[in-house]
Amino acid sequence: MIGIGNRGTLIDGGTIFVPESAFASAKGQWIIEGHGVDPDIEVENDPRSVMAGKDPQLERAVAEIMKTLKDHPVKLPARPAAPIKTPDYRPDVTQNGRPARPEGKVKTNN
Repeated sequence: MIGIGNRGTLIDGGTIFVPESAFASAKGQWIIEGHGVDPDIEVENDPRSVMAGKDPQLERAVAEIMKTLKDHPVKLPARPAAPIKTPDYRPDVTQNGRPARPEGKVKTNN
């Protein structure tokens, strides 16, 4: 990987960036940019499929995810209780089994 740095603004407002740093591996070799991460699963992007509007990589990814979900099903958590959005709610005070307001009265919609 080569790092670039700004060498200042030009008279016309443009800038110049020049290579000025690089990284070496623990083995003492230069790490060359332009090589990304190797894929776990290689999928050929057949031009004919792509031109037909298909996406072989996406289709394979979805197939892998569906297989993983089938082999290792995930149970969704239960839905939590609805939040109480009243600013003066006090859970330690109840009236008739319902949370009460500080005045000791339960607010009703009437």
